[in-house]
Amino acid sequence: MENDTPESVRSLVDYKYRAVVRKHDGTPVTDWIIFRAQDKAVPTMLEHYITICRGLGAGDAHIMEIHKLKLRVMRYQEETYSKVPDTSPSELEDPADADSP
Repeated sequence: MENDTPESVRSLVDYKYRAVVRKHDGTPVTDWIIFRAQDKAVPTMLEHYITICRGLGAGDAHIMEIHKLKLRVMRYQEETYSKVPDTSPSELEDPADADSP
């Protein structure tokens, strides 16, 4: 997206990545977070997420889609690679604090 400004492409929550995220209908989303498919913790995290969603009363369609996502992540890791998640301190700087000393 050529005309996106830094404010429109960073999450209000996750400062490590910049992206333009839209729902299927094109509605912009700014409260997204990213977990990469290569991270070894993601399949287990998604399984826990499913359990929590069930407890909260999430619908069957949501639960099924997360289960399918978990299977796609596992296949990705088997067919490509996986690694222990990591983050360097410089990746976590809050962009709103960029002007702070």
